[in-house]
Amino acid sequence: MQYSLHDKKWIRHENLIWILLAQGLAVFPILLQLPEWLWAVWLIAILWRVQIYRGQLSFPSTLIKAMVAGVVVTGLLLSFSFRIDINTLIGMFFCAYVLKLVEFRTKRDGLLLVFLGFFAVGTQFLFSQTMVAALYGFISCIVLVTAWKVLYLDRPEKIVTKLKGGFVILLHATPLMILFFIVMPRIEPLWSLPALGSSAKTGFSDTMSPGDVGKLVKSSGTAFRVEFDGDVPAANAMYWRGLVLDYFDGRSWRVYPRGPNSQPLLRPLSSDVASSDALSKNNYRYTVTLEPHDQHWLFSLAEPVHVNFLGGETNLDERVFITSKKPIFKQVQYTVKSVVGESHGPKNSLNERALTENLLIPDTLNPKTRQRVAKWLAQGLTAQQIIQQALSQYKQSFYYTLEPPLLGRHSIDDFLFTTQQGFCEHFASSFVFMMRAAGIPSRVVAGYQGGKKNPVQNYFIIEQSDAHAWTEVWLKDVGWLRIDPTAAVAPERVNEGISQALSETDLQLVGNGAFNELPWLRSLRQRIDAAGYVWNRWVLSYNGSTQKSVLEKLFGGTEPWRIAVVIVVAGLLVGLSLFFYFYLDNRKRPLTIEVRLVKRFLKKAEGLGIKRRSEETIACFSKRIAAEKPELAKSALALSVLFESVAYRDEVGDIEKLRKLVVAFPRCA
Repeated sequence: MQYSLHDKKWIRHENLIWILLAQGLAVFPILLQLPEWLWAVWLIAILWRVQIYRGQLSFPSTLIKAMVAGVVVTGLLLSFSFRIDINTLIGMFFCAYVLKLVEFRTKRDGLLLVFLGFFAVGTQFLFSQTMVAALYGFISCIVLVTAWKVLYLDRPEKIVTKLKGGFVILLHATPLMILFFIVMPRIEPLWSLPALGSSAKTGFSDTMSPGDVGKLVKSSGTAFRVEFDGDVPAANAMYWRGLVLDYFDGRSWRVYPRGPNSQPLLRPLSSDVASSDALSKNNYRYTVTLEPHDQHWLFSLAEPVHVNFLGGETNLDERVFITSKKPIFKQVQYTVKSVVGESHGPKNSLNERALTENLLIPDTLNPKTRQRVAKWLAQGLTAQQIIQQALSQYKQSFYYTLEPPLLGRHSIDDFLFTTQQGFCEHFASSFVFMMRAAGIPSRVVAGYQGGKKNPVQNYFIIEQSDAHAWTEVWLKDVGWLRIDPTAAVAPERVNEGISQALSETDLQLVGNGAFNELPWLRSLRQRIDAAGYVWNRWVLSYNGSTQKSVLEKLFGGTEPWRIAVVIVVAGLLVGLSLFFYFYLDNRKRPLTIEVRLVKRFLKKAEGLGIKRRSEETIACFSKRIAAEKPELAKSALALSVLFESVAYRDEVGDIEKLRKLVVAFPRCA
């Protein structure tokens, strides 16, 4: 391998500082996802390299490097339980990158560290692809390019000037970057791997016990965002169903397993519903941007009739909830058309299995509740009357709260006859138990209710604090009828949102007190969220389907030859634009006095038969003149010293001396 003298030049103090700064920015987000002891590895590498620069330590020998590598690799394997996955590989890359610091001798080593830094920036996006992460990555690249530039910079410049230069260089690549983003084939990214989910996601599990929804409501964060295409349903009709819980073991509700009996894949949105004319009064089409929750279920209004899921295949369970084939490990988008109403499903009869499952309750639990229901039945009440009787009791002395008392073995009895304090899951669970005891098929539905409109981009934010549980009962000639027992005790929860239903004490527990924030802070949060929503909608959700649609609109097709022509033409246009920009900029920019003088000196030297080579500096050229023309050595060397003094040290007083030497320099032999 050939090394130039310039590459072998040892680093300066400034080189080391910029390399350390660039590396720090590149690895910081990665370190947050790796074992804590790797911070010590990085710190030791930095201190070791600084001490080498100060002359206090020497460069490590091959044996020491092998021992350090062995210890680090062993530590990584122990930290990840000898599991080789994407996190382990990222940890090994991190260690190799930071330990390379102690081998940093020459500018060529610095160049390698810069290139590894770009890989580190790419690794950042394995963990986060938000707009903030993209901005941080862009800043990291600016500093890396600046460090690259500083490695080969021989004259002093201000820090702002250096960073500006790095920004301009990176800006020149932006047009091609945008072009490649639009036309390059979209492949499934590595960050969809579940191994990168380093922390548990907030959301519904497949079971619900007393207090579960209340705990979920207390957590801050967004569950999903919804943008409607056309009309928007009323707030009290926004029931975002996620799961239907139809099995009760006396304490918890869970999804009764289905599997092969689920309905086939939902059809994607077809042309017959693509126009707003096809949407009737109760039909709504909307796009959901769902945050990762590590589960299979998707959220929609009832009843979904079409779905176009950009993340893969979907199933529609016969209980009317949508699941994806793969867990939601990353943010996804899907478009749904729903027929919104208070009832849905079969109206004439239920199949035997559904009838049995939706009447099943434990035989030995909650005797008081059974007795009350038996009394209603003895009075000859109809199903509708029993429903009203059950709802009316909630209106008497029940209290809606996030902090209900604990319940015993007979949880339904304890809630209905003793504590009478609960959250939505308490009301839904007790109501379904009473309905099943009365022989009315019923089930619990878990999801979210309502949502807050973001006026900046006209979409709705459904937060974890909107988590809710309600019920469905099956009535002949009606179908599955939605009944929300919580609305009987706290109707403002459904009509106006949870902030109007809870006490001041409970509100402090919801979403870290987000309901009490100042108006200007709420407005700022909405604008930041809107910017993130636009980023997610148009950048992160730019997948193969979206790309195909865009390319067909822009270029008339997606054939490889079309894309190749576009890339070549766009590359030529960008190249020509940059060429003319720099050409005109250089012509417009007047030459400095010292540059004009040195050009005159070079022209005189050509007359002497000595032409400057392209790689020669003025100092090297003057030394060559001194060697070939000893009689001109004194004036040539003095001229180069004065030129460097004026050009690089701003010694304006030497300009006149430089002028006299150039004038006195002979034109020909």
